[in-house]
Amino acid sequence: YSAPVLYNNKVIYATGSNGSVMAYHVGTWALAWTVTGLSGGGILDTPLVYDEKLYFGGDSKLFCLNPDTGTTLWTVACGSRAATPSGVDGRIIVGTNGKLKAFDADTGDEIWNAGSNRFSIAAFAHGYAYALNTQNKQGLKVFDLDDGSEVWTGTDSLDAYLRDNGPAIGWGLVICPGNTTNKITAYSPTKIGQPYLVQ
Repeated sequence: YSAPVLYNNKVIYATGSNGSVMAYHVGTWALAWTVTGLSGGGILDTPLVYDEKLYFGGDSKLFCLNPDTGTTLWTVACGSRAATPSGVDGRIIVGTNGKLKAFDADTGDEIWNAGSNRFSIAAFAHGYAYALNTQNKQGLKVFDLDDGSEVWTGTDSLDAYLRDNGPAIGWGLVICPGNTTNKITAYSPTKIGQPYLVQ
């Protein structure tokens, strides 16, 4: 099962390997809707509710549903399994096993794709998308939200490899998780250079 998301007095979650998504009314816990067979490879990452729409990735697709009814609004191929999506400025940003990709939140049209290899869930600030390039411990990558061009790369190689081990932004820093070495690395979100903190 994925982690649940809340929307309009409903709890929505995906059921993993059978490719189903379901919603329950909070309080009565009656089934509001269910959709099955969406993804042959399962839905393993947490859905996103953004601008009154529900988004989630399957084995090789990104799905957009009406969170009130479960009706599919659009589906787009990602080329490989999509991680938990993020929403910003009318766009859905999703890390895949091959690229970091941006899609129009209303239509599903691809706006840009960037980088290579596996990317985590993305975070946003100052007009940039921040994501961990988790293949071969390549660490933090920063992309322009408008066109997907790479702005800079973190100088510290991170051990993070899980798809949802993405960066967090707070206290004026981009904070990146470690994994096997239990290390946290923090960067200034706008300055290119060495990490601000390695702990």
